[in-house]
Amino acid sequence: MANTTTCPKPPSTWSAGSTWRSKRPRSWPRTRKSVLSRLGTLCSVAIASAAVAGAMPAQAASLDELTREAVFDLCPDLMEIETPLQDEPAIKARGYDFVGSREHHRAGHLDVVSLEADNGTIQIANSRDTSFCQVSLFGQGAQSAFASSYADRDVLADGWFEDPAAILEIKGAEMQSLRTPAFDGWYLGVQFVDMTALVDEAAFVIQQYVLEEE
Repeated sequence: MANTTTCPKPPSTWSAGSTWRSKRPRSWPRTRKSVLSRLGTLCSVAIASAAVAGAMPAQAASLDELTREAVFDLCPDLMEIETPLQDEPAIKARGYDFVGSREHHRAGHLDVVSLEADNGTIQIANSRDTSFCQVSLFGQGAQSAFASSYADRDVLADGWFEDPAAILEIKGAEMQSLRTPAFDGWYLGVQFVDMTALVDEAAFVIQQYVLEEE
């Protein structure tokens, strides 16, 4: 049975002038990993991804394990697909349930899947139209999993720096917005959003995206 926990809609945390990257613009290499390679970060990403993948048991039990897998291993690949999230082999193999789809005014068509851990719930929302992947965490283990992923953010890329230009403040939410240097006018961004003050239960969001340099 599909999980009924409601995934928060992607926060409107990007400035109005931000241009979203379609799945494969003409100037962008075919995969995000090749972009990071040309930015000099492929080695760290490849090693970290292999370590994360190798550490994942056949059926991860804790929310921390599932979060690390989703943020560091699944999302980088999901950001390149244009097909339904629920049909992805890695999503099906892990046992995620399809929650539904929705339209987002900036990110486009989002598919949402959900999975219960022994100490919380994880949901992944991925866009078919733009390079956007959101991981939402709920429950007892959410805060710890969120903090762990933030601490290891260099697994995704090197050279992070704060990106205040990408933030549209959400009253009551705590947010850390980071980005990489640009490549051919585009950059990888990640936002860590604590939304516990806005909802009834612990809710943390980690979202990755590619935007055009303004």
